[in-house]
Amino acid sequence: MAKKMGFAPKVEYQPKFCQDIVNHMASGFSFDSFGAVIGVHRVQMDRWTKYYPEFQEAKDLAFLKCLYFWEDKGIKGMHAGKDFNAAIWIFNMKNRFRHYGWTDTKEFMLPDGAEISKTTTIEELYSLETKRRKGIEVAKKVEKLALTQAKAED
Repeated sequence: MAKKMGFAPKVEYQPKFCQDIVNHMASGFSFDSFGAVIGVHRVQMDRWTKYYPEFQEAKDLAFLKCLYFWEDKGIKGMHAGKDFNAAIWIFNMKNRFRHYGWTDTKEFMLPDGAEISKTTTIEELYSLETKRRKGIEVAKKVEKLALTQAKAED
């Protein structure tokens, strides 16, 4: 008979995780791999960032420490000569730190705040334009209604 596999006991949030995540990521490791260290899924850690503001602050600082770790590796690597694999380092940076500007993809913001990028499809652009036009139509109707009400009050 097959043995049933058990799950690890549920890990409760501990304030010490704030310093632990900073130390972990300052060594170059990812946010997700911290979950492996303490036995928690990424989803649970994301919940903690919502319920515990200090954990969100620690996560933000940890990402900066991780960025520093990898940028430092790159700077030192540039002086290391043949022992440094720049292609792997760049690949790592672009995949880990997109939200810090490490990307080849340029995103553009439309006047209404919608973002477009090189990967935005024609259908998505059409949908954005349709929404924009509908918004203009609604704004014109609201303006016309306001003028009508203002004239009626005079």
